Parts: sequence; C-alpha cells; structure tokens
Amino acid sequence: MREVLGVREGYLDLRVLDSTDPAAVLAVEAAVDLETTLFVVSSKSGGTTETASFHAYFYDRLRELDGEHAGRHFVAVTDEGTSLQREALDQGFRAVFVNPSDIGGRFSALSFFGMVPAALMGVDLERLLDGARAVAVECGPDVPASENPALRLGAMLGEAALAGRDKLTFVAEPRLRPLGAWVEQLVAESTGKDGTGIVPVDLEVLGDADAYGDDRVFVAVGLASVAATGHAGELMDLARAGHPVTGRELDDVYGLGGEFLRWEIAVATAGRILGIDPFDQPNVQESKDNTKRLLAGYIASGELLEDLPEGDGRLAYSVDDPDLPAALAEFLGQARPGDYVALQAYV
Repeated sequence: MREVLGVREGYLDLRVLDSTDPAAVLAVEAAVDLETTLFVVSSKSGGTTETASFHAYFYDRLRELDGEHAGRHFVAVTDEGTSLQREALDQGFRAVFVNPSDIGGRFSALSFFGMVPAALMGVDLERLLDGARAVAVECGPDVPASENPALRLGAMLGEAALAGRDKLTFVAEPRLRPLGAWVEQLVAESTGKDGTGIVPVDLEVLGDADAYGDDRVFVAVGLASVAATGHAGELMDLARAGHPVTGRELDDVYGLGGEFLRWEIAVATAGRILGIDPFDQPNVQESKDNTKRLLAGYIASGELLEDLPEGDGRLAYSVDDPDLPAALAEFLGQARPGDYVALQAYV
C-alpha cells in the first residue's frame, strides 16, 4: 500500500492498494474509517482479478456496516459494457465513470483512470491538462520531426535499442520520482514483445561512468525551480564517457500532464522503429489467461494445477534445497554482456 503525498487541504487523502497480500489489505482496513472512505474501483477490462478481489472484500465489509447503502462508498472507472460497470450499477455505486474503450490501459493517465483520483485529491485538472495541451502543440503534425520533443525522445530510445543500448535508466529528482514507476510500465509493456524491447531501470542509484557497459541510455526529468536535479554532475560524466543522456526540465509539477503525453508519443515512436506494435500486449494477456486457468483449476479441484510447460531457464527449487546454490550459479552463469537478471521476490 502506498500513500500519495500532495493532497490539497479539504480534499481526500489517497491510498493506493497495490498488493493482494492479506496483511497489506488488513493494514489499509485498519488505517481508515471505512464508513467515511470512498473506494475507487478502477479496471479497464472490468475483470482484473486483483481489483475484483479488493472490490468484493471491501464491499462485503461495507454491507456489514451500512447494509443496502454500501454502494454509496464506491465509484467505478471502467470501459463501456464491462462486468464492473454492470456490477457497479447493480450495487448502487455513487458514480460510474465510463472511459473511452480505445485508450489502452497504460496510455490512460490523462483519461478518467488518472483524472478521477487526481480530482479527489485536489489536483487542478485544468492546469494539469494545460501542460498536456502545450505538449500536444509542441508535438503537432506541423512541427518538424527534428523539433518535436516526443519524436526526438522516441527516436533516441528506438535507435539506441537497435544499437544494443536497450536499458533505459530513468533519473528524476525527488518530487518527480513517482513518474518513473509509470514510465517503467509504459515502456516495458509497450516495447517488450516479439523477442525485442527496452528494459526500463527505475530508482537506480547512479554509479560512476565506468560502472556501465554499452547497453545503457539515461533520461532525466527535473524542475526548473530546482537549481539542479541532484544528478547533474553524474549525468555530465556519463555523457562525457559516451553514454546517451537526455533530459527535460518542467516549469512546475503540473508539467507532468505534458510528460504523460510526451512519453506516450515517444514510446509509440520507439515501437515503430523497433518494428513492433506498442499498443498490443500479447504476453500480458497470455499471463492473465494462464492465471485465470490456474485459478479455475484450483476452484474446481481444491488443488493448484502444475501443468504449465517448463520454459528455458526456469528453476523449481525450495529455498532449503541443498542443490539450489549450484543450480542458481549455473543459471546465472548463462548471462552474457547485454543480458539482465530480474529478481521478483514475492514475500
């Protein structure tokens, strides 16, 4: 669970529940007064398993506290015709925001999915969207590609990846640092497919220039009101060492509206250069389908299925298995320059 800072006085505190770990769910429940809390249930497909689980749990808790009026503690954000839309209407949600269905989930920061929670926490939506409108003009069809900031960024990322620099390191000063998590998903899901892609690296502590190989690109975002990003010297050293480095300075935090649009256009451009469709998500859907199949099998039999095909490099050892160290060493020994190792700890 993450608590978002920057809420205006008189508006609602925003808490983002992003873990299905029971302890995380109970921590949120303990931290809020359920009867004075507004729950925003957001799902483009309307059937996202984790979101549906949160919805079901807290709706049942509110039914215990507020009976048939439980729905007034909820609003929904979803696409037209989804199961969530139907359920929200049946349960008497306070409001249902129907998003345009042609906006992909990771490209939806400036749609209802981003704007509804922003409005609830007191963000000046007009100022935020003014930033997006300004970038829309900067990146308009009458602007030469060489002067278009989004096309320039996308071209840099795409061409760098083709040349082997497929690790994008995102650098931001503290107030803008949360943007990196959004950029990370946008880049990874949009470009990672068909055996190609760009690997985003967020929240990394920058090292010396000689600590990096020739597979890195660095993109920095800072505020004009701050004398330096805090990384200016390090970025300059990286550039001098021959690493591609680019940056953008925002007038204030409301410039984030423009950054959302700039990155969306840039990632679409990079996908075009890499020869992939940045708007589809075959592997994401495959993962969802596998998860649903496993859950269906568990519900039907009471036991988890174990029939997923073994893939190359997949290990299946318990942490106390004496063969684990040797197997792990052999696995890591396959790494070659330009590869990366991802550790995903579910604890």
